[in-house]
Amino acid sequence: MATNDSADAGGQGNNQLAQLMQLLSTQLGTIQTGQLEQAQRFAEMEARQAQERETTQAHIKALQETIASLQATPTTTPQSPTPPALPAVTVTPPSPPGRPKKKATLPDPPRFDGTRKKFRTWKQEMESKLETDGPAIGTERDQFAYIFARLTDVPQAMSAAYYDHSKKTGATDPLEFLSYLSSCYLDPNLSQKALVRLGSMTQGDKEPFASFLPKFEKELADADGAGWTAAVKISYLKKALNGEMRRELKGQLNMPTEYHPYVRALQDLGANLDEFRGFSQRHTPWRPAQKGTQERTETPPPRNSFPRSPSPDAMDWEPTKISKAVQRQNKELAGKRAKWADEKEMASRRKEKRCLRCGRDGCWITECPLLPPRRPDSRAQAQVKKSRPKLPKVEDLVDTDDDSSAQTETDEEELKE
Repeated sequence: MATNDSADAGGQGNNQLAQLMQLLSTQLGTIQTGQLEQAQRFAEMEARQAQERETTQAHIKALQETIASLQATPTTTPQSPTPPALPAVTVTPPSPPGRPKKKATLPDPPRFDGTRKKFRTWKQEMESKLETDGPAIGTERDQFAYIFARLTDVPQAMSAAYYDHSKKTGATDPLEFLSYLSSCYLDPNLSQKALVRLGSMTQGDKEPFASFLPKFEKELADADGAGWTAAVKISYLKKALNGEMRRELKGQLNMPTEYHPYVRALQDLGANLDEFRGFSQRHTPWRPAQKGTQERTETPPPRNSFPRSPSPDAMDWEPTKISKAVQRQNKELAGKRAKWADEKEMASRRKEKRCLRCGRDGCWITECPLLPPRRPDSRAQAQVKKSRPKLPKVEDLVDTDDDSSAQTETDEEELKE
């Protein structure tokens, strides 16, 4: 019994192995069949492409043979009788009409008011307007009327006769109208006058180069200097510079020889000087200003002092000499008190460099014979005459209501006022 079971098991194993082998062989055959079919399709495709190439080459060869045969065959055209020669007639085709400009590009120039200095710029604006927006304005007649409309009452009244005559005769050329206005308002000696001003103009001591350059360029343009050589324009510009710019210019090496690069170099130099000047002002030590101090209030040096050796940079200074008339009047004013002066009168004395105590010309407060004035009571303000003679009378300078017990001002308090 056991033998039969083992035999059955062995038979089943053999059957499964046989089935597996059959399945593998079937799959291998399927794979091989697919590969064979794919290789066959590739071979057919290559054969088809090779046939198409051969066909194309045959067509090309046939075309080349046809072209060669046509080129080798001589062409003979029957000659027709030559017609008689006709006179040459030049026919110019009509030029296509230009597309009219519908909208203006530039703004309208301002109305000219008859000022001769403004005419040159106004004329340039009008010429640019007619050149750019002339088609938008209209015909020459319209442009002629447009120029007349851009004039105010005085220029219109002056050119009314010319305008009417041109309209009647049909000579409405806008450029001729501008030429007529130029003969009336353009200065014929403008270039000569500008050349004189250009040769004499100078830059201010503290004037920045940036503000001086537009004025120089205006005079250069009025003198028709645009066509001058660079050396001439640079020479005029160097002559007009102030001393500070000239000193700084001496240390500059390899300056440009062309005019516009030379101007740009001067602009950089001027900007550096302005920056340095502003830096110096910002870093100057602050000193509190004393109220009412000025150069006249400084005490002059003593008369008996020995003169010092003057330095080369020092300015010559001599104390103001008192006139004989003031000296004679000082004898009468000695020991008397000065009148009180209000702030307005004191400011006037400082401005006119008069004595702050008596108000006379040629007198110093340190040498004034009058005593300091007495501060008046708030209820009774001293009246000071507005008009004063050069040498006032003694009674006008003396305070008649002098009370020794009243409070008086010292010289220092008087200077503060």
